[in-house]
Amino acid sequence: MSDWGVTKEPWYKDIVVWIGGVAGVIGIAIVTRFFDYFGYEPSNNVGNWGAFGDYVGGLLNPMFGFMSLLLLVVTLKQNKEALKNSEIALQQSREALTMNQKELELSRREMAASAEALRKQAELMDAQSETEELRFTRSLHHKSVEHALNKFLDAVYAEHRWFYPKTKTHAASIDCSFYSLGNLRISP
Repeated sequence: MSDWGVTKEPWYKDIVVWIGGVAGVIGIAIVTRFFDYFGYEPSNNVGNWGAFGDYVGGLLNPMFGFMSLLLLVVTLKQNKEALKNSEIALQQSREALTMNQKELELSRREMAASAEALRKQAELMDAQSETEELRFTRSLHHKSVEHALNKFLDAVYAEHRWFYPKTKTHAASIDCSFYSLGNLRISP
């Protein structure tokens, strides 16, 4: 490709045009020379036509044979160049395939790592869910114990009023923080 973005024709295409042009010019020159020498009037004698055919065939056949040989060489060069281009294309396809295989392997690894991360995240969410459920259950238990204790203290207060002061402060002072499980402590 040239610097201006125009593709350059292969050299052998120019040769084919030159060979065709030269063959045409030589053929016209031979036939013109024959008619100049023998005249332009057609002959009625078959032998003259046979001599004319021998003359043209004798001069043009070697020339066309040589041109055919040159065109055969050009064809072989074209085939060689096409084979070279197909080998280059095949090599590029192999490289692209290798690159695609590597990218596919990297994608598989990334997907496996992503799946592992999602699995760990799901485990963590399950653990957090269990912890929240346990906290909620403890909170409900704490409230029910506090309620039952307050009812009990109200009943004791109602029975033994003479023992307790007239202000009812026991319900506000109850601390159920003694309910604990492991390191978790539940306070009201």
